[in-house]
Amino acid sequence: MSVQIRKTVENFNRLPDSAHIGIPALAEILGCSRCTIFRRFKNGSLPQPVRVLDRRGLSAGTVRAILAGEGK
Repeated sequence: MSVQIRKTVENFNRLPDSAHIGIPALAEILGCSRCTIFRRFKNGSLPQPVRVLDRRGLSAGTVRAILAGEGK
């Protein structure tokens, strides 16, 4: 795991809801593979990712809602 992904995962609870969570960090936070993340985007069980500076991902607020069972 890269240093940036590790920092994102470790500091997830302190990030603002508007923070962008990239696909690799999202996979770590949700406990699945990147392939599973893309599969969930495709089948609609995760909301479509947003692009920020050519990097796809979800906002920290959206990820928190998913973890709380309130998201898709």
